[in-house]
Amino acid sequence: MLYNPILPAIAKHFSKAALAYNQHAKVQEQAAQYLLHWILESPQRWPLVLNDNSHILELGCGTGLLTQKLQKQWPWAHINACDISPHMLEIAQSNIKQSTQKNSKPKIAQNTEQDINNTIYWAKHKLNWILGDASQLTPAHPIDWIVSNFCMQWFDNIYLSLEHHLKHCRRISFSVPCQGSFVNWENAHTQLGLKAGLWPLPNHQEMIAWLQAKQLQNKLHFFRHTVKTHVLQFEQPLDFAQMLKGLGANTPRENHQPVPLRRILKHLPSPFETDYQVFYVDIVNG
Repeated sequence: MLYNPILPAIAKHFSKAALAYNQHAKVQEQAAQYLLHWILESPQRWPLVLNDNSHILELGCGTGLLTQKLQKQWPWAHINACDISPHMLEIAQSNIKQSTQKNSKPKIAQNTEQDINNTIYWAKHKLNWILGDASQLTPAHPIDWIVSNFCMQWFDNIYLSLEHHLKHCRRISFSVPCQGSFVNWENAHTQLGLKAGLWPLPNHQEMIAWLQAKQLQNKLHFFRHTVKTHVLQFEQPLDFAQMLKGLGANTPRENHQPVPLRRILKHLPSPFETDYQVFYVDIVNG
């Protein structure tokens, strides 16, 4: 795959947002929780089974919202967490350390001290951090499960990336915000004769068609999907714009010309409500 020239700008925005990211990541947290719950309820024909030899690769781990849940659910599995932002990885490591220490303490009453030490050992030695481009990362060893939460919308070509990753794993599960998100924000720009600079999101219907075609070509065995609406409410529209900046999600679409933000904010009501349309996908490759 070719180098994505916008990648440094994306990494820069996320690095700037790393410290305050979790304060704004309510939907990202909800999506991580829903994705994990949805996967654990996999059809009996395609259960997710992970043992102490299993390798998980998380694409775009950010500050570790999903990483913590993966580690808690499968403390014995090898987890490789990748992100393009070094500052995000630093925060993720700190959050994981705090989470591991916090979650181990209540278990002393019911488990032996050796059990506690083993859990901490797994957390320390079975978690590997990778700084790099998640869209085209080639793992050093076979991967049992690739998982990603709110990352793939930043890929230069999500289809080429999925094809690449399907070559290296038995299963891929992910959530991605899709077209249909922030409609009223986009409409406000259109009504004023302007064009919103939000990063273009994938079309979930096109993705379903692509997955169906791959299944017919016997390039994957099974997939399932769902779309869920996550509502966001703000006291004023400015809070929405500040949320995007706080998430590092304010990298504009290519060739975007800045618009007068005050005109947009004045055109929108307070309180302001909008939503994410989130596409959840589970692909079994073998």
